Amino acid sequence: MIDRPVIRGRLAQVAQSIRTVMRCLSGNKESQEGTQRAMLILCELHDMLCQIQDQLSWAEEKWIVDPSRLVALDEIIRCFESTVGAIEMYFQPGGISTRSLRKRLLEIRFIPRLEHFKAMMILAMQPESRSTIIDSLQNTFTSADVAIVFIFGHDETDDASSVGFLDKILAQLVYRKRTPSHATASLYKSKSFAEGKVSAKAYQDAIRAEVNRFSRVMFVIDGIDMHVEKERIMNRLQKLPDHAQLLVTTREVNHTSKDGHISVLAPHGDLETYACTRIEQDGRLSALVNQYPPELKFGIIRQVALKSHGLFLLARLHMDLLSRLDDGSLLQRSLSHLPESLNDAYGETMTRIVSQNPFASRCLYWTLYAQRPLTVSELEFAAGFELQRNSPLKETSSSEHTMLYEAAGLLTIDAMSGTVHLVHKTAKEYLSGPAARVFFPTAKVNIADVCLAIITPDEVIDDCYVNQGGTPGSPRGGLLNYATTYWGHHASEVGEDEQAVQVLIRAFVNKLCWRRPPVTNSCTLGLEMPKQLGFGKYFPDWTSLHVLAYFGITEKAQRLIDQGADLDDCDNQLGITPLHCAVYRGNEEMVELLLNAKANINATCKDGKTVLHLAGEQGHRKLIRLLLHRRVKSRKANQQGETALQLTIGTTHDEATVPLLIKSRFDMDVQITVTGNTALHRAVELRRPRILAFLLEKGANVNILNRDGLTALQLACKTDNCEAVSLFLEHGAQSEIRSSHGTTALHVSALQGNWVAFDLLIIGGADIDAWDSEGDSLLHMQAREPSTTSIAAHLLAQGADIEAYNSQGYTPLQCAAMSGNKTKFLFLVDQGARLDVQTSKGETLLHITPPLNQDCLDIVETLLECRFSANATTRSGLTPLHHLVINAFDLPDPSFDQTADFLSLLLSYGANVNAPTASYEAVTALHLAVTANMPRESLVSLVSLLIENGASVDTRTSDGRTPLHLAAERGRRDIFQILLDAGADPSIKDTEETPTNDRVKGDGLTAIDSVHKYPVNVDWPDTKSNFHPLPAMQQRNSLVATIDSADSESERSQIDEIEGSSMISEEYSTWGSRASSTSMDLSSIISSSC
Repeated sequence: MIDRPVIRGRLAQVAQSIRTVMRCLSGNKESQEGTQRAMLILCELHDMLCQIQDQLSWAEEKWIVDPSRLVALDEIIRCFESTVGAIEMYFQPGGISTRSLRKRLLEIRFIPRLEHFKAMMILAMQPESRSTIIDSLQNTFTSADVAIVFIFGHDETDDASSVGFLDKILAQLVYRKRTPSHATASLYKSKSFAEGKVSAKAYQDAIRAEVNRFSRVMFVIDGIDMHVEKERIMNRLQKLPDHAQLLVTTREVNHTSKDGHISVLAPHGDLETYACTRIEQDGRLSALVNQYPPELKFGIIRQVALKSHGLFLLARLHMDLLSRLDDGSLLQRSLSHLPESLNDAYGETMTRIVSQNPFASRCLYWTLYAQRPLTVSELEFAAGFELQRNSPLKETSSSEHTMLYEAAGLLTIDAMSGTVHLVHKTAKEYLSGPAARVFFPTAKVNIADVCLAIITPDEVIDDCYVNQGGTPGSPRGGLLNYATTYWGHHASEVGEDEQAVQVLIRAFVNKLCWRRPPVTNSCTLGLEMPKQLGFGKYFPDWTSLHVLAYFGITEKAQRLIDQGADLDDCDNQLGITPLHCAVYRGNEEMVELLLNAKANINATCKDGKTVLHLAGEQGHRKLIRLLLHRRVKSRKANQQGETALQLTIGTTHDEATVPLLIKSRFDMDVQITVTGNTALHRAVELRRPRILAFLLEKGANVNILNRDGLTALQLACKTDNCEAVSLFLEHGAQSEIRSSHGTTALHVSALQGNWVAFDLLIIGGADIDAWDSEGDSLLHMQAREPSTTSIAAHLLAQGADIEAYNSQGYTPLQCAAMSGNKTKFLFLVDQGARLDVQTSKGETLLHITPPLNQDCLDIVETLLECRFSANATTRSGLTPLHHLVINAFDLPDPSFDQTADFLSLLLSYGANVNAPTASYEAVTALHLAVTANMPRESLVSLVSLLIENGASVDTRTSDGRTPLHLAAERGRRDIFQILLDAGADPSIKDTEETPTNDRVKGDGLTAIDSVHKYPVNVDWPDTKSNFHPLPAMQQRNSLVATIDSADSESERSQIDEIEGSSMISEEYSTWGSRASSTSMDLSSIISSSC
C-alpha cells in the first residue's frame, strides 16, 4: 500500500532530478528558444511538485490523502521520472546524441510531454481527483458558510433608490441563513421599517451583521452602471468586512457623443506623440534615425503605437529596446519583431541584458531579491562588488542615468526616497516566476556571497554588537547596513553544496563568538525579541546556535548540535533559547531540527512567554500545529497571566491562528491572572467581532466575571462595543446576569451613556425595571439625578414602568419629590405618573416632600394646587404639618427660612396648626416641637415659628398635658420661658387618672409641679411663676449640669438620655435617610415618663 511518506520521498527525488536537468539544459547552446521554453515548463513543474508535497505534509482534508489519489500520484510520478531521465541522458555534457537530434527531441518530443505532465499536475492538485475545477468552485460556494448574492442593477418595476437596492441584498442574506441576525430582526421590528422610512445606513449595518455570519460572501452585481445611485451603493458595499467580495459587471454601452465612461487604454495618437518625443529626446537614437529618410522615423512611431495596444508601459519598453540599437538595418528589422505583450517584452529585454550587460543583470536581481528597497549607492556597490571585488565602483555624476539606461527601462528610481524599484508590478511578477531560474540561476548564491564577504572583516563584526556608547570602528556606508541585517535570509536560501558560501557562514559565526564584548548591564534593548538583527543590534550573550536559529541556517545548526551545543541555553538578557529564536522568525525547518534534537518545547523566557506564545503572536500557523502536535503546554501563562490563545487575540493573523489554539472549551474559559479576563473579554476589549463569533459558536462561557466584576457582555456595554453586544444576544447570552457590584448589562450601558448598546439589550429582552445593588431601577436613579429629562424620556420610550416600586417601596415620582428634583417631578407628572400614590404607611407626596430648597416648595405648591388636602393623614394619623415638625431637625442643612415658607404654604392652603394626631395620644405640632431632639437654637426657632403661626400654647394631649408640661418635664428652660411669654397657663393640671402621673392628693399636676418633681435646672419658677434657685436638697444629685449649660451636642444627648426620651425617635425621620419609609408609632413618640 502506498502511503504519504513514500509519495513525499518520491516527490523530493523528482524535484532533485528536475534541478539536474535544468543544469544540463542551461549548457545547451544549440536551441536557445527551445531550451528556455523547456526550462520554464520545468520550473513550473518543480513548483507544483513542491505544492503537492506541502499538501501531503499538512493535510487537513480527507481527499488529499485518499488512497486512490495517492495511487494516481504514484503513477504520474513514475511516468514523469522516466521522461526526466531521458532528458538528462540526452542533454548531459558529453551526451550520446548529436546537436541536431537533441534539438528535434526537445522541440518535438520532450516539450509536448512536459506540457502534458503540467496539465496532469494541475488536475492532481484539485480537490477530488474525479472533479473538475468548476466542480471545486461549486462545492466551495454552495457550502452553508458561504453565500452568493445576485443583484441586477436596473429594474424599472422596482424602487430605483439605494435603499431598495440594499433591501434586496439584505433579503437574500437572510434567506440564505433562514433566520435573521439580531440587528436585522431589530430593524424589521422597528417603527421606521413599518412606516417605510428606514435609512440606507440602517440597512448597511444590518447587512454587515449578516455578512459576519458567513466565512465568505460573494456579491454579483450586474449592470450597476445603469443604476441612478450607483456611487452611493458602491461606497456602502465597499465598507463591508474584508471577507465580502464584489463582482461588478457593466452592460454594453453605445459609444455615442454622450458617452461618459473613461477608458484606461491610451489613445493611438497619444502613443504616437510619446514615441516621437522619445526619439527627439534620445540624442543617440535621433542621430541614427536622421541618417535615414523620414519614412524610418514615421515607421518607428507608427509601429510602436501599433504594437503597444494602448499601454504606455509597453511603448516605453519598445523605445528602450530600440534606443540601444546602433545599426539602422538592425533597427528596421527589429520594428517587425516588436513584442506585443508585456511578458514578451520583458523576456526579450532580459535576454539582451543577460547576454550583453552583466552589471545591469546584477542590478535587476538585487532589486528583485532584496529584502528592502536599495538606494542607488547600495545597488551600485552590490552589483559592482563581484565584478570588481577589490575596487568597488566609484560614484559618478551620471551613475543614476547610466544604471537606468543599462537596465533598458526595467528599473526606476523613487524621487522621494531615492530607492530603486522595478518599473512595474508586472515586471516583478514575471521575473519572480519561472523566468528567474532561466535568467538568474545563481543570483541568490551571489547575493549571499556578497553580503557575507563585506561583513566578515573584524572591524565590522566588532560593530555588529549592541553599541555600548563607543564610536563605531567601521563606516556604515555601502551595503553594510543591509548585509548585517539580511545576510542570514539570503544564506538560508543557499544549498549546502555551495562551499564558498558555507565557508563564509562558518567564518562569520565563529568570529561573532571569538570577538564578542563582555556583557554589561548597559546593553539593554528591553525584554522584547528583536524584529531584526543588524548593525549594532547583535546581542553579546547569544550563542552561535541562537544566531543560526534566528536566521534559519539549518545545515550549520545541525553541525553545532552534533558537536554538543546546548539546545536550551537561556543565559542571556532575554532568557530565550534557540527554539524561541527559530519560532519567532517562523523558520519551520529549524524548529523541526531543534525539536527532533530534544529541545525543551515548554521553555520560557524572562517575560514568561513560551514558543507557543511567540508562534501565535507572529501568526505562524504551521508552527502552531507542529508545536501542538509535539504536546506543548497550551495553557501556560506569561508574566501578564496570558495564555497563547489570549495573547494571540488582537494580532494581525488572529483569525487564522485562534482556531488552531482551541482544543477544548476550557482553553477559552481560562482567565488571565492579572485582569481575570477570558478569551471572550479579550475579543470584546480589542474589538475582534469575528473572533468573538467563533468563540461563542465553540461554546465559550459568557458568564465568567473578570477582576472588575464584569461579564464579557457587560464589558461590551461598558466599552460601547455594539457589534459584540449583538453577537452575545444572538448566541443567547443572559442580559440579566449581575456583576459583582449587583448591576446588569443594562445598568452598565446606561451609566456609561452607551445608548445604542442599551437599545440592543432592550430589544433582546433585558428588564428595564431591574433593580441595582441599591434597590433602584434606572428610572428611579434618573428621578433623583439633577439632569435633563432626555434620559428619562428615553427610558420611558423603551418601556420603563413609571409606577414601578423600588426596594424601599417608592415610585420614581416619590423619589423625585423626596430629592427636591422639580424638573424630573414635573416631567413625570406630564408623562402620566399618579399623584395620589402613597407609601405603605399611607404617606402622600405632601408628607414626604422635605423643605430643602425652593424647588421643594414649588413641588408642594403644585401638589396643593392639584387639590391635595393640607390636612391629609397617614395611617398613624399624622398630617403634613406633623411631618414637617418631626423631620425639620433631621434635614442635612437645617434652614428655618425654608421651613417657615413651607409652614406658611401649608397654612395658606388650610392646614390646621392645632390639629391633633388622629391617635390615642392626640398631640399637636407644638407638642412634637417641644419634645424634639435638636440643637437649642433650632428648637427655639421651631417653637417660636409655630407660636407665631397660631399654635395654641394650652392645647392638651389625651392625658391632659400642655406643651408647658412637656417643657418642664424635660428641663427646657428656654422653651418654658417662650411658652410663658406666649401666654401659657402654668396652672393647668394634667388628667388625674393618667397611669403615668403620681397623684397629688387626688389631683393632677401643674407645669410648676412638674418643675419641682423634675428639678433639672437650678433656676426655675416658684408657685407664683417667679424664677429663683431651688434648695440644694431638692436638686438631683445625679445631674451636675443643666440643659442651658450644656454646650456640646454630646452633653445634650447625655442629658436627654437621663431625663427621658423625647416624643420623636431618630428612626422616624422621613427626609434624612432612605430608611424612613416606616411610619411613626405614636406610642414610641410620647415619653413614658409623663
